[in-house]
Amino acid sequence: NSLMAGGGAWSLEEDFRLWNSRSKPASSLATEFNRSVGGIRSRLKHLQDPTHKAYRRLFSITDTHLSGGKKVEVICLDDESDDDCKALDARVTSSNPNPPNRSSPSPNAEQKSAADLILSGTNVFLTGAAGVGKSFLLRYVINSLKARSGENGVGVTASTGIAATHIEGVTLHSWAGIGLGKGGPAKLLPKVLENKAACNRWRTTKTLVI
Repeated sequence: NSLMAGGGAWSLEEDFRLWNSRSKPASSLATEFNRSVGGIRSRLKHLQDPTHKAYRRLFSITDTHLSGGKKVEVICLDDESDDDCKALDARVTSSNPNPPNRSSPSPNAEQKSAADLILSGTNVFLTGAAGVGKSFLLRYVINSLKARSGENGVGVTASTGIAATHIEGVTLHSWAGIGLGKGGPAKLLPKVLENKAACNRWRTTKTLVI
């Protein structure tokens, strides 16, 4: 079960508290949540993965400003029965008609420092252990760049298709319009020039994320 960790299933409130406490050492979080260090790191990794149900469950609410009188949307996960979801929906709607506002998570001090470097135009190589917030920071930077330069001003790419799906991008080869990338410039340049969409990307992109 992908929702299970050392202390059992993770609740939405636990996920929210964990995300907002992610700058703390994993050992401290393990004590706070009564879970293993590995379980904490694994959960943080899930909360940064847009393809994982834990991420979708958390951000379906944290990205929405809730106010009184509005129904709370309940996302049914793959391993929950319809009855469980209906029961949860009923409890949320009836017992909490005026849920508190939850703002979208913001970067911590270290992440903000890295983001400022990137947004200032510095070439940055982003690295770190699992669970430290690389994917979250990358999405934060991408959204900030798009707000500044527009959708066409930012190229979001990765070296493989699987990696690209994690950041809602495309492969670098696809973005560049070079197909499999076999051959030198003399062979690849005509291929790019024949691809109007690729040519437009080369002309309009101000920041390329790989």
